[in-house]
Amino acid sequence: MKRNTKLKKRRILLKAAELKEERENQNNPNNYSSSSSESEKPAKRKRKTRSSFKDPFTPKRPLSAWNFYLRENHTRIKEEHPEWKLPDFISVLGKEWKALTKEEKAPYIEMNLKDKKRYKKEYLKYEEKKSERKRKKSEEK
Repeated sequence: MKRNTKLKKRRILLKAAELKEERENQNNPNNYSSSSSESEKPAKRKRKTRSSFKDPFTPKRPLSAWNFYLRENHTRIKEEHPEWKLPDFISVLGKEWKALTKEEKAPYIEMNLKDKKRYKKEYLKYEEKKSERKRKKSEEK
């Protein structure tokens, strides 16, 4: 249903653009090549193919050290400035993150490394289960 409405909207927009171009050609007396442009068809756009199906069982990717810092300090800034929106928080926390020394960033980097290890373990399990599912499907056929 949504696709049909998108197609209809696109057709309407294309038709409007064609009509506008025709009006401009009619109003411009210096344009003698109006007959040749009518016979030429506009180049078709390539449609974007839908991305392949994303497996819902894939493990979540690891968070970066910056993401851990952001999670930890977002509430602090929000309490100090409740009227701020997300871009304001990000800019302030980004400046703070850049000002931190390596020693101050160390706990967040450690969290990142632990999360990477978690991801690797979960991904290996996921790959094993995925190959098992494929084997079962091929055996059924």
